[in-house]
Amino acid sequence: MKIDLAGPEEYRRRDGILVATGTYLLIAVAVFSTYVMTSPEIAKSDCRLLPKIALLLSGVFPPVWFWAEFIFIWNKAPDDHRPKFDKFQYGQQLSQKIWTCFALVILALYFK
Repeated sequence: MKIDLAGPEEYRRRDGILVATGTYLLIAVAVFSTYVMTSPEIAKSDCRLLPKIALLLSGVFPPVWFWAEFIFIWNKAPDDHRPKFDKFQYGQQLSQKIWTCFALVILALYFK
């Protein structure tokens, strides 16, 4: 019996690229939101569009990413190539709590 390792390796490579891309997007949203909410020039401006966009991105993008990560990455992984559900769930919950704190700080800065 021959074991085909090309599938799992290809999956692992694609999975790594998707996770890295999602992580970089989350970091970009965090940096953008922090800059927009703490920039004195934007705070003095009459246009509140950028802060609203930052608030929207900070509130919507992370839950969408956590959902997509579960549905399209973890759920589609071969059983022997994905972490146990408890470990995955713990990572998701920890990330959610960290991002919730960040989003609350951004929200407080919006209404300062």
